[in-house]
Amino acid sequence: MNNKVAALTAIVVLAPMQSAGQLSTSPLAENYDCVIEPREVADVGSQAEGVLSEIMADRGASVKKGDILAKLNTTVEETNLELAGLRAGNDAKIKSSRQRSQYFRAQNERSEKLFEEGSLSTAAAEKALTERRIAQYEVEAAMVESKMADAEFLRAEALLEQKIIRAPFDGVIVDRLLSPGAYTYEQAPVYRIAQIDPLNVELYAPIDLYPHLSEGMTGTVTLSPPFSTQFDAEIAIIDKTFDAPSSTFGVRLQLSNPDGAIPAGIHCKVSFRESDS
Repeated sequence: MNNKVAALTAIVVLAPMQSAGQLSTSPLAENYDCVIEPREVADVGSQAEGVLSEIMADRGASVKKGDILAKLNTTVEETNLELAGLRAGNDAKIKSSRQRSQYFRAQNERSEKLFEEGSLSTAAAEKALTERRIAQYEVEAAMVESKMADAEFLRAEALLEQKIIRAPFDGVIVDRLLSPGAYTYEQAPVYRIAQIDPLNVELYAPIDLYPHLSEGMTGTVTLSPPFSTQFDAEIAIIDKTFDAPSSTFGVRLQLSNPDGAIPAGIHCKVSFRESDS
């Protein structure tokens, strides 16, 4: 009888302990604090020094990679480009040198026949040959000058491009730092631009979570109020070094944001699904 009582007592005591173990949640299911940040942020300016003459975009504007945002004074560069274009497009010297070359080649061929027939002196035949060679050298020189003119045109284009400020990627203008008339140079940016598609979701997770995470896993990101909406994001980076004082490590997820509806710079919570581990 005493043995039966002891066995029942053990079952009663163990049952709550088993239930508590079943209710314990995986660390993946917990909500971890995170921050949503732009994918990239760049201070954009001019490669050349000069006076800022035109502003094409302002704060809050959406831009595409390559869009012209601003220009410096380009009067000199535009004039030089026009001159270089005229030189590059002028092939008159090549045409005239080729005509001379054809003339002296034909004259040399006639001179050789006359020389073979004994009707032309050696000096005259050598002169015809020399004139033919000089004419051919003039053709080659004209072609080199034409290539140099093409290179000068490309150089003039590059110098003009240095005074045009373009968007380095698709994004939004966070701030405009200078106004028309301001003097700008390489270390004086005109715009701050943020790439917001995709977004980075940054969190510092406890070390206990490290064995459960892998790149490519999906996390559920919940935006803080007033948004409180949920989105799926994919783990892109897991830091290989830990922060010893806080016993945490960094994790970055990428969150697709094609329509720009999710703002950057907002706090969030992220959890992970057990099935992804």
